[in-house]
Amino acid sequence: MKFLCKLSAYTLFFISIFSFNDVYAQNLHETEGFASYYADDFHGKRTANGEIYDMHKLTAAHPYLPFNTWIKVTNVANNKTVTVRINDRGPFARNRIIDMSLAAARILGMLGPGSIYVRLEMVNPPIETSEDKSSVSVPELESNEIYLRFRSKPVERTSGGTISDYGLYNSNMEKVNSKGFVVQLASYSELRSAKLYLDQIDDISSNELFIQYSDNGKYRIVVGIFKNRDDAEKKKNQIQNHHPGCFVLTLR
Repeated sequence: MKFLCKLSAYTLFFISIFSFNDVYAQNLHETEGFASYYADDFHGKRTANGEIYDMHKLTAAHPYLPFNTWIKVTNVANNKTVTVRINDRGPFARNRIIDMSLAAARILGMLGPGSIYVRLEMVNPPIETSEDKSSVSVPELESNEIYLRFRSKPVERTSGGTISDYGLYNSNMEKVNSKGFVVQLASYSELRSAKLYLDQIDDISSNELFIQYSDNGKYRIVVGIFKNRDDAEKKKNQIQNHHPGCFVLTLR
């Protein structure tokens, strides 16, 4: 009898765990996109759910998922994964679908590039955890609201081309003159990730966007080309709200 009671208890437990995904899976509108991370500037401050943000814990910010939802995040470039708990709201930059804690970013290998292309998957809470698993209701979003805030999936351009030599390349992967100043938006170790990021940018004209393949093996997404630093600084000031962390770079 005790065995049957225990079996029933375990059965109910696992049913409740697996039903978590059934209830909430339909509410994960965005499954692929770019992730960023936040650390020192927010460490010790209060998150949207009332907790104190600890950059050393595996947490993340998401625009609409219930607090304490668990998300498996996969770095598409290297297949590294981490499971995080949603305890904050964000990101507030365009073309970002999730903000990772410093600890989670380190596991995914995104401390260098700063932002990476990821795949999101809702998962069950860890069986052994002291974290609060309570959740709140999910606000319903209209399809047009989702599209305005996010790009549902990257649209890879049909133009081919690759990069083999160091230098500056336009969005069609054609090598161009590289003298002057540019504004760097992001940096990647994989060309595919750089192209995906480039294709997601919808607030800057494509003829202003370039990929610089530097001699350290990095693919930098830059805006330019400007003849003097003042013009580059003006452009940086215009776009930094949508591209936080961008900076002026001298082409050599």
